Amino acid sequence: MSKKSFSRKDALLEHLLQGHPITVLESMILFGIPNLTVELTRFRKRGWVVKRRSVPFARIIARVNRHATLSPPDNLDIQSMQLTEWWISQ
Repeated sequence: MSKKSFSRKDALLEHLLQGHPITVLESMILFGIPNLTVELTRFRKRGWVVKRRSVPFARIIARVNRHATLSPPDNLDIQSMQLTEWWISQ
């Protein structure tokens, strides 16, 4: 009997299917996936509808800090910076 492993890519897809958005920063920190674009392209090729929008960097820091500790430099204007987040449209 072989044991199927749960890969980082599987964890990312599960995260998205649960309705959670993802950014490049989160994919690196939470899933160890440095190139999110490649994985999103694979999901699209498998038939998933992947959508995107810009969100404030401060929102992403708050999400990351639920699971890890991320503190940007004090002189970085995290309110005006924007990152792109992706999600799977159901």
